[in-house]
Amino acid sequence: MLILLHCLTLLLLLLTVASLSRRPQWWIRGLDFPRLQLLLLALILAALYLFYLSGGRGPAAPIFAALAVSIGCALDHGLRLIPYSPLGRPEVESIPRDSERPSVRIMIANVLMTNRQYARLLGQVKINDPDLVLFLEGDSEWEAALETGLQDYPHVVRCAKDNLYGMHLYSRLPLFHAETRYRVQPGVPSIIADLKWPTGDNVLLHCVHPAPPSPTENEQSIERDAELVKVASDIGGREQPTLVIGDFNDVPWSRPTRLFRKLSGLADPRVGRGLFSTFHALIPLCRWPLDHVFCTEHFSLVSLARSEPFGSDHFALVAELVLSQNRGEGTGALASEAGDQDEADRIIEELDPVSVDAI
Repeated sequence: MLILLHCLTLLLLLLTVASLSRRPQWWIRGLDFPRLQLLLLALILAALYLFYLSGGRGPAAPIFAALAVSIGCALDHGLRLIPYSPLGRPEVESIPRDSERPSVRIMIANVLMTNRQYARLLGQVKINDPDLVLFLEGDSEWEAALETGLQDYPHVVRCAKDNLYGMHLYSRLPLFHAETRYRVQPGVPSIIADLKWPTGDNVLLHCVHPAPPSPTENEQSIERDAELVKVASDIGGREQPTLVIGDFNDVPWSRPTRLFRKLSGLADPRVGRGLFSTFHALIPLCRWPLDHVFCTEHFSLVSLARSEPFGSDHFALVAELVLSQNRGEGTGALASEAGDQDEADRIIEELDPVSVDAI
């Protein structure tokens, strides 16, 4: 039994050390995701080693060493996850629903292109009653189903694709200057628009779904990271209320997403509230938060929730926000650090020459 525990501890150590690397290879960047799972493994191993030590059930020196490794790994993963628990201080202030300050409910739903359970998704839209919905991975068949089932959303931006990167934006609120952009890869769109808030204010809205680093798509994370950097560059320094929503194919504690947040000045409603993991809906032991709503400090949060399953490998994320007259009382966005802009410039420089930034 001890040999098995030592082998698991060695594996935990190797995965933890590899996750510290900044190399963009998909198999390294993928280790950003399962930090909660690795934390649980480290805690279980530490508890088992304490059990062995308490009963004198094995040689003390190697058990002490393995215990120290387990505790060290647990600290590394735990410290990254603590902000996304009730122990963290919220970056976006909470506010009760108030008829004097109208709220807007936003839903992000990655439909899974091959999923044809249209009625289940439309049922979740009806239950959650969002004012604005971003559908991801929609092809022409999904486009037809949405067109039929969402006739009470008069403002629509459509971009059907059969490559898993379709994007459809449905809104009850007016959309102006809506554009479909291809910032990095020709087949991977994003949407930018001005959203007319019920207060009459114009909110800048970015909708994104960058391609992930994976053996079946991009072998490195450069394309994903570059798209996030470009969106952040569009936003950074603006005084206009801004929202960025979508499937980032990344977790909020990763270095690329934290860099995006520091460059853009956007806050994360998850901080201080929970993970609200949206993927993988079909595998409970392998879930992490990939779908996001990030906002400027103009916003306060009424609620943040996850939908029921609708046949996709994602749950939908539902956030209800209020546009406040004054800046919120949350801690706000991550502070930028020396070297952040240099890192962003390096990411852009490493892009493949065939990448595009076109409308």
